[in-house]
Amino acid sequence: MRRSSAGAEKRGRGQVQPHLGVLWLAVLLAGCSGEAPTQECSASCAGATDCYAVCVCEGNDAARCLDRCPDSSAIEAPPTWSETWQRAADAVLYDINMARRLGGCCEPDTCFAPSGPLSALEPLTLAARTHAADMLARDYFSHDSPEGLSPFDRLRALGFHGCAMAENLAQGQPTAQEAVEAWLASPEHCVNLLDPRFSRTGIAYAESDASTQSPVWVQELGD
Repeated sequence: MRRSSAGAEKRGRGQVQPHLGVLWLAVLLAGCSGEAPTQECSASCAGATDCYAVCVCEGNDAARCLDRCPDSSAIEAPPTWSETWQRAADAVLYDINMARRLGGCCEPDTCFAPSGPLSALEPLTLAARTHAADMLARDYFSHDSPEGLSPFDRLRALGFHGCAMAENLAQGQPTAQEAVEAWLASPEHCVNLLDPRFSRTGIAYAESDASTQSPVWVQELGD
């Protein structure tokens, strides 16, 4: 597992220094093959460590899980999402799939042949929206929430059961094109985008005048 993230810096009114964050975990989860990822996992809730996330992933309802896990908080997706924000996310997916269609090198010795497009999957989209909204509401930029919930906790709690999981973050880029270009220019992010082992994704864009982190881009990837 490789991970890196950086906080944002506010530089003058309305000027935010763009940052990236990447969390990478593929085919390393318990019960997963070390070859190409498959959803045939012996531990479909692997990766999550939060009590509530594991409880919901195992098929229990939210009320029961909150009772079983009094020190955990519910992980719930926002009930609505801006159509403008969704169009921005759609533009990111389009640009990423164009990059996958072409293939390319993330580093001199890390190259990918052309691969098929990513398709949206609801649990991944809900996890991306949940994290984007939370980062803006509580004004932070990190893969983990202030309580320590990881991307894998969010993904499992919101219904994803695949073996391979990854998260890309970006902050401060005003357009979808700039966000994707920033990811492609960063080797670890680029690998996540072009790796044919990933076939599903969920993407969220969000902005808020009340947050110093605005705007933020979140991408979840899975098999």
